[in-house]
Amino acid sequence: VPEELEIVGFDNIEQAGWGSYNLSTIYQNADAQATAAVELMVDRIKNPDRAPLRQRQMVTPVFRKTTRNTHEL
Repeated sequence: VPEELEIVGFDNIEQAGWGSYNLSTIYQNADAQATAAVELMVDRIKNPDRAPLRQRQMVTPVFRKTTRNTHEL
């Protein structure tokens, strides 16, 4: 089973890269997410009748030892 199982963390904390874990993760830019959330809230306050808005942000895979294919997710 270990050769058929892959594990990916979602927050890329420092401990994920420790040798005992070496966990593949997804890096999410928390500063950019917070900034976007505040900007959207301020815009909603100024324009309460504005239609809902969906905003996407890029995430970056950080490949370590818990995934086999290091070229794609």
